[in-house]
Amino acid sequence: MTDLARIGIIQKCVAEYYGISPRDMSSHRRARAVCRPRMLAMYLAWDLVDRNYSAIGRAFGRDHTIVMYAVEIVEGLFRQHPELVMAMRELIERIEAETAAAPAVDKTALFSSVMEAAHG
Repeated sequence: MTDLARIGIIQKCVAEYYGISPRDMSSHRRARAVCRPRMLAMYLAWDLVDRNYSAIGRAFGRDHTIVMYAVEIVEGLFRQHPELVMAMRELIERIEAETAAAPAVDKTALFSSVMEAAHG
């Protein structure tokens, strides 16, 4: 599974958990009902996927500094709201279950299809 696909699963799981649209993860809406889940998803992407801030930011339609800020804010929220830690554990379990259920990427077939597209 690609890192981008894993970030997509994180976005989907967090959106479902908080009852928002997966599209809200990359929207410019600033309502708390959207911002907090988006920050949590950015934090999870930073924690669970081996990508840099810039790559995670692109997946969310944001700059890398927004991801850095989200990570800092979420870490502070953990200290202020211990119940959030329990929610994150549940989200991680959902993400891991979705990741395990997702079909593996056949890199050979993917490379072949890319080469076909490139050479028409």
